[in-house]
Amino acid sequence: FIGGVLGTCYRVDPNFGAGLANFMVAHGVVELLCIFIAAGAGMSIGYAILVPGDLTRAEALKKRGVEAARIVIGIALFLFVAGVIEGFISPSDLPVPAKIATGVLTGTLMLLYLGFVGLKPESEIAAN
Repeated sequence: FIGGVLGTCYRVDPNFGAGLANFMVAHGVVELLCIFIAAGAGMSIGYAILVPGDLTRAEALKKRGVEAARIVIGIALFLFVAGVIEGFISPSDLPVPAKIATGVLTGTLMLLYLGFVGLKPESEIAAN
């Protein structure tokens, strides 16, 4: 849906579309990553209903629901960060390269954080 709106804005008035991209570039990376991750959490709940495996549907739904809830709580924190950026940096008069740098930096930090969250120390892995 958002892609259709953006495409329409660019087609109707390229200057407006450029301004919209200028507005979105600082917070859009984190916000879109959050949307994709939340969608994945929702799909895992749906998958638990469709393919419960050896568990009953209720057990599979409970297991996946708890996992999805943990993911969504974590994503809410990232959405807060995106909201702060959207409220203060995106509408500001900062030059576009600074906004791009903000988007790249926050997106990179988010991906680095997500890459290390939940990892167990090697000593704990070796003990199991």
